[in-house]
Amino acid sequence: MHSSFCVVLLDVVQLLKLNKEINK
Repeated sequence: MHSSFCVVLLDVVQLLKLNKEINK
């Protein structure tokens, strides 16, 4: 469960980074 949550968190972080690049 914890490992799965970690993976989801990493996915969200990557999405946020992508969003920032698009907003620039």
